[in-house]
Amino acid sequence: MKNLTTAVFLLLITSVFYFSWLPSPDLSQAAFLPDWLSVWTNQHGIWRTSIPFLLLGIIAPLLPNIFAGILPFLRFSLVLVFAAEFVQFFLPQRHFDIYDIIVALIGAFVGYIIGRFFQYRFQF
Repeated sequence: MKNLTTAVFLLLITSVFYFSWLPSPDLSQAAFLPDWLSVWTNQHGIWRTSIPFLLLGIIAPLLPNIFAGILPFLRFSLVLVFAAEFVQFFLPQRHFDIYDIIVALIGAFVGYIIGRFFQYRFQF
């Protein structure tokens, strides 16, 4: 279970960088995404940033050797989203957006609380 959790966590981190570093914010360019998902992400530009961080937050409590609490996880999330946003300075159709950072941290926080609730409720 731990290996699967770690693999999903790493896949989500990779997806943050991949989608943040596409030359265009239009996710319909990612051919492997279903049409409904690329349409939703294009319509909800700022909120789409929170989704992978919400999922990372839900998974993070299952990795206690990496994240001993919410503060280390939020620090990790801040570094991750800042790195993803920083590279957008150098992409002509993208831009650094402080609101993306705020929304990502909100998603990470809410996800971590949900993950801790499930961990407590179902004892895993």
